[in-house]
Amino acid sequence: MRYLYSLSVLVGVAFCAHAEGIIFPHAEQSIHRGSKKPFGPPAQATALNCEAWSETLEGIALPNGSPATRRIPPVRMKRKPFVFNISEIGFQNKFILMVLGDKKIGFYNITISDHKTLMGKYQAQLRRYFDFLDRDNDGYLNTYEAELATSLDGMAAMLSTGYAPPGPLSNLRGLVEFDVDEDNRVSFDEFLAYYAISTRNLISFRSNTTPQATRASQITGLLMEMLDIDNDKKLSRDELATLEKKIKQLDEDEDETVTITELFPDINRRGFNTNPVSSPAQVFLYEVGKFPTAEMKKIFPQYDTNKDGQWTPNEFPFDPSLFNVLDKNGDGKISVTELEGISKLEPVHTIRMNLGKDDSTSKIESDDLIKGDIFSRSGNNRGQLNTAEHRIELLCRGGLGQNLTQLPFPDRGKGYLVEKDLAGPQFQLFRVLFDVVDRDGDGRMTRDEFYAYQNLQRGFQELTYQLSLSSPTSNLFGDLDENNDGRLSIPEARSAFERLKFREPEGSKYITLDSLSAQRMLTLSHPTNQEIVVNQFNIPAATQKETNKGPVWFRKLDRNGDGVISRAEFPGTDDQFKKYDKNNDGYIDAEEAEKS
Repeated sequence: MRYLYSLSVLVGVAFCAHAEGIIFPHAEQSIHRGSKKPFGPPAQATALNCEAWSETLEGIALPNGSPATRRIPPVRMKRKPFVFNISEIGFQNKFILMVLGDKKIGFYNITISDHKTLMGKYQAQLRRYFDFLDRDNDGYLNTYEAELATSLDGMAAMLSTGYAPPGPLSNLRGLVEFDVDEDNRVSFDEFLAYYAISTRNLISFRSNTTPQATRASQITGLLMEMLDIDNDKKLSRDELATLEKKIKQLDEDEDETVTITELFPDINRRGFNTNPVSSPAQVFLYEVGKFPTAEMKKIFPQYDTNKDGQWTPNEFPFDPSLFNVLDKNGDGKISVTELEGISKLEPVHTIRMNLGKDDSTSKIESDDLIKGDIFSRSGNNRGQLNTAEHRIELLCRGGLGQNLTQLPFPDRGKGYLVEKDLAGPQFQLFRVLFDVVDRDGDGRMTRDEFYAYQNLQRGFQELTYQLSLSSPTSNLFGDLDENNDGRLSIPEARSAFERLKFREPEGSKYITLDSLSAQRMLTLSHPTNQEIVVNQFNIPAATQKETNKGPVWFRKLDRNGDGVISRAEFPGTDDQFKKYDKNNDGYIDAEEAEKS
């Protein structure tokens, strides 16, 4: 028993005999006899490195007179498994939009998607990553497998760019980084707990409130000149309808759409002013609990009409229901100090912004504001917040925008690479990634394994959201270009007035230049879905967009990708075309193709 006594002194805790093993009650650990060692390459055994020993059975002797003994098997440490509570993961998905007017301050809660839904997607993607690393599929990461995981810096890179470049910043120190319960293996709970802090990178926000004069605003002016037939500085329904004729006249490549350069061939030779324009009224976007008190101290006197350093109920610029909540001392006035308490309050009005797979499945909702004139919508994903002095456009831009360019796989057609194929500095990336990508450990990096790893990293980027507050200048071309492909098509021209009229008062018969220039724009998108620009002039680049709408024959005949088939694109007879063109508008759309 001398060995057991020494063992108890070594670990520093008392122990007691137990039918199952030796228990360490305070440390919630036990030493179990006869335990099996864990399996996995090249995992270290969790068994204590000790030999079996014998125990003398007092009072019992063998026939030869020697004392009787019994063999005691080796022991190993067993710790209570680590369990991670998913509810402990938190990230900010609520922001405050504060709009300063002459007499009132708009105070709105901007909620991005659903916290539970976003957390579920992040957990599911981490599960896919964990399973990718678990080469022996035993539900745990051993020492070797854990070394393949990326660091927190690498995870941040995957979330922001869809790729964690190999190097010192993306490498872990190994299993010790994850192994909370010190059992020399990593459970998914431990894996999830390690990357929990990375949820702070799921939603980002930025605020740029200094509008710049851009080429887009210049193009707006040129389009206004082209379409404003009566020169009254506004566009009627009939004037916007003339855009269809312009498209047919200026379509040089006969794809039934026009680009910027087809509309204005000399656009790149025109100069334009790059000086900032005067900033409109003040608007703030900030995280819940991070109220800009320094700014409000500067603004406080603006609403203190009697200059006594306090706000009375008549001076109070926020929603009246918040006055008594902020008036902590009950004196019927709000001081600058009491105003700081507003950072802990939920705004009365809430706007929910939810991103879908594309614009059609993205939504902007407001149960309370939608009932009044202060909030209007144009489709599910676009709206406008209107106050006495301000107009703020709201946009949910679904989809991922530009896809990451897939790296070419230099296999020369054989479908895989071995290490001897990667000699030379040009293959440095593939050499570094070899062990990570070669999931089955057969010494070959196959094409499928390589692109599966790229897609896995890309999946993290798809989880991120960006909320941006900007001060845009007018961009009529961008407003007309509904599918954002850098071209104007005839269907877009035909729907232009209906899509733009939401910016004007109800019943208005014109689209004015002022309505095209929102004072602020609040946009929710994936960071990758930023507008494609040419020469940094905010002119959308003409790109060929593929669509999955309509049957296969429809998509093949739609050569210009504008979502409809014109008579020129249709190879059949006039009678056959009319058979498909149910509404006789001169085009076959996806719905008509599906029904035919």
